[in-house]
Amino acid sequence: MKILITTYWYDPTINGVVTSVMNLKRALEEAGHDVRVLSLKQKRPGQTEGVYMIPSLGFGIIYPEARIRLPVSRQIYKDIQSWGPDVVHSQCELFTLRPSIKIARKLNILLSHTYHTDFEEYTSYFSPSKRFGKFLAKTMTRHWLKHIDHVIVPTIKMKRMIAGYGVTKPISIIPTGIDLSRFENNNTAADKIRLRKELNLPKDSFIMLSFGRLAKEKNISELLEYMQDVENDKVVLVVAGLGPDSENLIAQAEKMQLKSRVLFRVGRFEKEQVPKYYQVADIFVSASVSETQGLTYLEALASGIAVLCRQDECLEELVINNINGFQYKTKEEFLSFVKSVTDNPNKLEQLAQAGKVSAKEYSLARFADRVCAVYQSKNNLN
Repeated sequence: MKILITTYWYDPTINGVVTSVMNLKRALEEAGHDVRVLSLKQKRPGQTEGVYMIPSLGFGIIYPEARIRLPVSRQIYKDIQSWGPDVVHSQCELFTLRPSIKIARKLNILLSHTYHTDFEEYTSYFSPSKRFGKFLAKTMTRHWLKHIDHVIVPTIKMKRMIAGYGVTKPISIIPTGIDLSRFENNNTAADKIRLRKELNLPKDSFIMLSFGRLAKEKNISELLEYMQDVENDKVVLVVAGLGPDSENLIAQAEKMQLKSRVLFRVGRFEKEQVPKYYQVADIFVSASVSETQGLTYLEALASGIAVLCRQDECLEELVINNINGFQYKTKEEFLSFVKSVTDNPNKLEQLAQAGKVSAKEYSLARFADRVCAVYQSKNNLN
């Protein structure tokens, strides 16, 4: 099968959508399909093989790293039509959806769309009113998805959300898969000490890892506030990632006099470096409520570390309290869980082992199988 994936974001941008798109491309290719990508050209160079690049301009005034699409050339449309995809799978609503619709209708093929983003959480970048943000997200989502044949969402949270907006298209829940082998962690205690030395992290500390995009909607500032009340001096928070809020977070930690208890690793990490951070950590922490699936949670579980995160509907089936982690609602619950696992290493080990088992449901092969089942639904639409 020939599959065209269209996406606003792509390599070298770092975010959950890009990770999901690249995992999907790999999963489909490993299943034997021919996959190409249509995306906006980024400021920095990224992958180009099998990628159609649409010219674009930076527009960071709306959102950091945002870009505006310039006209799609006739040559790009001609090349895609000549290639002859069987399916168009759109991944973003802004700027690449319209070309997706044009291609799918011209070739009379299925247009599927993965709805990744909780837009209500992002409207704060340009509107202080949550009520208006919800209205805008609802209105735009209904407008976008009326053109789609089949909608894919990563979690029940997103299905409930867009169904609540009045979307009546077929909706399938398909969690993004990951390469589980990248995160296998069979390290000994000596290996862990060696890796901590390599990453310049304290060897005797209890490390809580926050890994991912450093942006306002990830609510990392809450973790910094909670660190002030963690009584065990051996507990250290490592904040690793890249994003527009990094300088603000560093300044906040300095103001709170947390320099020795919060360590920042800001930058773009090479692929082989990412698993190492999970492998040296004792637990993974997140205060985000903007996730639609949260691939970092899954990567942590696959790496054999428990997850402590703010309660979120998208994690209903992934993070189970006192089985492979804990979803907290209050600061007191957060601090209580930290104390329980620092005082009881056996409990921490049980949570870690259960996490490895739960992560197996999210392999790339299962991801490809589920998505391909949606692609076959075109037969039911004609």
